[in-house]
Amino acid sequence: MTDQALEGDVLDELGPDRIQEIADILGTDTAGAIEVIRTSLAYVSSAFGRTATTGDRTKALTHPAAESVVHKTGLPDEAVVAAMERLVPIMLTVLDRRGSA
Repeated sequence: MTDQALEGDVLDELGPDRIQEIADILGTDTAGAIEVIRTSLAYVSSAFGRTATTGDRTKALTHPAAESVVHKTGLPDEAVVAAMERLVPIMLTVLDRRGSA
């Protein structure tokens, strides 16, 4: 699958309600939230597999992914960390599913 397919899988898994929730957390609209999702997905997918379990990966990737997004977007740290705490587990679920397919 292409990177666009991975993005599509993650966006489908999130659904409109969770995307809106992330937009609200970030203080942006859904387009802004989707851009943050894409930015964080690039980081998470490149770092995927460095830790043993999904729980470990979630903890290990949440803050570095947030730092990457903050650096690229300038959004507030606290809001981005809160969004990543919701996004990273979903991204890992999609990546795990793809890996076992």
